[in-house]
Amino acid sequence: MKVADPPRRIGRAADSASMSLTTSEATTPEIVFANAAGAAVFIPTGSSITTLTYYAAPAYGGTYLPLHDSTGAAVTQTVAAAKAYDVPAACFGCGALRIKANAAGSVELSLKG
Repeated sequence: MKVADPPRRIGRAADSASMSLTTSEATTPEIVFANAAGAAVFIPTGSSITTLTYYAAPAYGGTYLPLHDSTGAAVTQTVAAAKAYDVPAACFGCGALRIKANAAGSVELSLKG
C-alpha cells in the first residue's frame, strides 16, 4: 500500500515570541505589526492577566496612542489563563503595537506574515 503524498498547502509562516507585558503602555514591548496577516496571543496557565489593552503607532519607534475601533470604543480584550485568543481585527491597520495588561506577566505572541 502506498502512502499518499500530503496535500500541498499555500500559506504564510508564523513566528512566535514570549513577551513580558506590563501595566504601562510605556514599558511594554513594541511589536512590529506592519506585515502581520494574522496574530494570536497565548495566555499561559496560572497567569493573572485578565485584560489586554492595545496601543498603536504608525511605525516601530513611533508615538503610541490608545487604539479605538470603528465605533470609537477602546480596543481591549478580556482573557483568561490557559487560553489563546485572536488579536482584534482593529489592530491590522497598524504599523506597530504595544499591549498593556492589567497585571504584569508573560504571554506568547504568534504573528502570521
